[in-house]
Amino acid sequence: MVFWQDLEIRRGVVSFVGAGGKTSMMLAMAKYLREEGEKVVVTTTTKMAVDDFSSSALFEPVLWGASIQEILRKEKIPFVHKAMEGGKYIGIDGREARSLQAHADFVLVEADGASGKSIKHPRPHEPVIPGGSGQVFLLIGLDSLKQPFDEEHCFNLQGINAVLDAGQNEMEVLDSSVIRKILFSEGGYMEHSRPDLIFHLVLNKTDVLSRDEAEGAARSLFHPFFHSIFISKFKGKPEICRIDNASHSVCGIVLAAGESKRFGQGNKLLEPLAAKEGKCSLELVLDSCLKSHLDNVVLVMGHDEETVRSLVEKEYASQDLFLAVNPDFAEGMSTSLKMGLASALKASNFDAVMFILADQPGADSRLLDDILEAYKNSAASLCAPFFGDRRGNPVVVGKRFFNNILTLEGDVGAREIICQNDDWLRKVSVEDEAVFKDLDTPGDFDFTS
Repeated sequence: MVFWQDLEIRRGVVSFVGAGGKTSMMLAMAKYLREEGEKVVVTTTTKMAVDDFSSSALFEPVLWGASIQEILRKEKIPFVHKAMEGGKYIGIDGREARSLQAHADFVLVEADGASGKSIKHPRPHEPVIPGGSGQVFLLIGLDSLKQPFDEEHCFNLQGINAVLDAGQNEMEVLDSSVIRKILFSEGGYMEHSRPDLIFHLVLNKTDVLSRDEAEGAARSLFHPFFHSIFISKFKGKPEICRIDNASHSVCGIVLAAGESKRFGQGNKLLEPLAAKEGKCSLELVLDSCLKSHLDNVVLVMGHDEETVRSLVEKEYASQDLFLAVNPDFAEGMSTSLKMGLASALKASNFDAVMFILADQPGADSRLLDDILEAYKNSAASLCAPFFGDRRGNPVVVGKRFFNNILTLEGDVGAREIICQNDDWLRKVSVEDEAVFKDLDTPGDFDFTS
């Protein structure tokens, strides 16, 4: 099933780069847009084989400078080029490609060459993305996985070996970690980013792998540089699928085991807040969690366990709330993260967890749901809110980093994992400073008003 609308194709110039199916995807998209009644022009800023257009009468080659209006009136798709040489169409330049917007709703541009290979690292003059492009689809052929580093599979092998610091030989093969290095290395496609340019990653040729293998490969190549990630095939009936976390189950883990040392006497989590109808911070946080779209909630207790348990059993007896006790709470926050994760996974095989601070009463259900939505709409393994450039809480940690949680020691939280793995992070912009305001001292209670 093809869901072209998932690609959020924008009117204007759309470019295709990389290797492993650019031409097939571009022509399939052109056909779809034409069937939707859009005016579409196809061109290239490199070279394309004449045979690419021999299987469909829908496309009509036309020289640059000639009128394309008659072709559009016939409800065909003009393919604009400069010349034909040695079985290839010679492309136009980027400025000329951009000017075609005056005649069509969509200008689709093959802006990169790969000579039929499945993966490439761009040469210094590549890709030739026209100015005015709003979207770029970067393709990689899944048939490159588990294949050797050689000319048969790799375009610009010399550049790839340079990126990988040489040392590769014919016995070594391409895997997701190697492809990740190729994608995000110096001189790679990331250097062509602009604030107004959206990059999508497309892993093509899903027919060479199982669905699970293709999806796993896509997730392993997540990077915040990409707006979206897709897996696809265009041989035979086209298939495109967006890879995201929409089906993931997420358990909220409320961290309430700390000793409140800086607060002084009493437990800061249980102090009534006058501006919040006398409810305490713990109640406000639990209310928000239970009102949100979290699949389950685990409360980690430790310090003052009996008092906390008494409150929870009185106010939340009818709620689906799991209680966990951290006997090692005095050894730091890391012990609560580990206890919370273990308790969550004992309850169910969750795909991710959201760590929520019990002393952060401003983190309401809307904030939790905004973070959840951002996580589920991406293929990220980490997700956190940001107020400007400052990171806050709560944070989502996916399965990829569960083992990292288990290795934490001392009074550290998920912050350590996020700081060391920001290439896997989906940032959520928020307009509320509540994401980093917590209750540590009696003076902190003022902001709750």
